[in-house]
Amino acid sequence: MFSHSFISAAGSFITAPLPVRNLYAPMMRFLDPVPDSALRDYSNWDIKLDQHLANIHQINHGSIDFLMVDMEMYVADFTVRKSLSNNMDVSIQLPVQRPFNGLLDPFINDFHKLLNIPAASRSTRPNNTFAYHLRQGGNAGWQGKNRWELGNATISLRKQIIDGDGWAIAALAAIKLPTASKQRGWGSGKPDAGLGAVASFNSEHWFIHAEGWLIHPFIKDVPGTQFNASITGPAYILGWDYQPYYTRVSSTLGWKYSQQLSVIAQVQVGTSPYSTPMQQLDSKPMLISFGIQAETDDSLGWTLAFTENGLTQLTTQDFSFTFSLHYSFFD
Repeated sequence: MFSHSFISAAGSFITAPLPVRNLYAPMMRFLDPVPDSALRDYSNWDIKLDQHLANIHQINHGSIDFLMVDMEMYVADFTVRKSLSNNMDVSIQLPVQRPFNGLLDPFINDFHKLLNIPAASRSTRPNNTFAYHLRQGGNAGWQGKNRWELGNATISLRKQIIDGDGWAIAALAAIKLPTASKQRGWGSGKPDAGLGAVASFNSEHWFIHAEGWLIHPFIKDVPGTQFNASITGPAYILGWDYQPYYTRVSSTLGWKYSQQLSVIAQVQVGTSPYSTPMQQLDSKPMLISFGIQAETDDSLGWTLAFTENGLTQLTTQDFSFTFSLHYSFFD
């Protein structure tokens, strides 16, 4: 029989970071851990469903390289977390995703006109269309489809190493499994492994989280080949290179309106796993999110969040909405 754990879960769930991640399709090929807390309860099961809806539009118009990302993306991340001891637990995240034509482009265009924001490359394509492909000098690429896809599964480990009165530090580790399609551009075809740490503080009304990761992608560089832009033009040696390591850092600030409701602001930054001439792959991603979290008296909680890229980022979704359901119980 299961018994509810409201007292332990209520304080931990509403003070957790927002379950937001980068939904820019080329970045989803690699490990991108969802921010965690060092103060969550280690004595029960957690089941969580994070649902995201993102709008994405990026085009690289290079004469040799060409990248097109124009879609809306629905992602459902199903996560199960189980304690292994009183200070360590393991979680498994399995995502499914549905890229599609979308329905928000007219709203975005009207919003840009209202604020006098340039439409940029959005004006070059009809509203609510789908495209996801890469051409890189004829040497490497992918071609996405408008269909349901399995994302990259992730196995994560969290171990609390220091704890005090309202604060704690936990070590983190994660492995991304290459379960997504490499051919259609949703996975790299290789695993990624990361090590990180999170420091958390929780007072009567405020809570803070600071987290950092160092991640190693096991994908190898693609050897370069010679490409002639024209008969008389220069020859280019084109490859497909990746960084040996990339980083992810997040900072979360929250305020508890009550014992069952909190308001949260969160920033996530990092470096790119790519090493290419494309700004739409090499730029440092940054996500800015705002949300609320609440929990009822039967251990059922929910999150509602909005994420914006600051209008200047080239390696994140333009914006996204997140709705998460969380359930906690003892066995």
